[in-house]
Amino acid sequence: MLNPHSLDIDDKKKIIYLVISADNSIYKVSYPSLKILDKIYIFKNNKHDIHHLNSIKFLNNNLFVSMFSYKGVWRKNIWNDGALIKYNEKTKKKKFIKKKLYQPHSIQYFNNRFHICNSMKLEILINLKKKIQLNGYTRGLLIEKKYILVGISKIRRLKNYKNQNQYISQDAGIYYLNIARGTSNFIKFPTTEIFEIIKI
Repeated sequence: MLNPHSLDIDDKKKIIYLVISADNSIYKVSYPSLKILDKIYIFKNNKHDIHHLNSIKFLNNNLFVSMFSYKGVWRKNIWNDGALIKYNEKTKKKKFIKKKLYQPHSIQYFNNRFHICNSMKLEILINLKKKIQLNGYTRGLLIEKKYILVGISKIRRLKNYKNQNQYISQDAGIYYLNIARGTSNFIKFPTTEIFEIIKI
């Protein structure tokens, strides 16, 4: 019921960072014991899901977290203040890396740059700037040297997308984007939701 969303691992210290959207927290969990060591609150108000924290990336002893809204206005069906923030666990300081995102998900760090799904705009942002436009709800991202994989899910509240592209995909699957050739292939999955793409 706490609505866990995403996790990343500090391999050196054997720590799992797990995003818990329901109370705006990040659980710090030891591995392999799975003992909860701490609950990190980036924002003061933690009574309920105000910001909808979702994706997390542990990098250089900092936590990078995406959220639907840093003011909490997503609950009023306002979607223009999503953000990617940097949080330092020791100093408790946070810094906004990117504002004015629309339901951001799936933080990736590749070639010393951040990339993210700007999901409600049906796009991904390369280096948080260059837009690659798709025709479905983008959630799930994996960037490699020669290709990009992007997850597409069925849109739940279609009426919120009336000002988007005329024909929005209601399929779920993975786009394979060939960087060198500039081509794409779509692999449809027998589901309605893609949440993440993980390389193992």
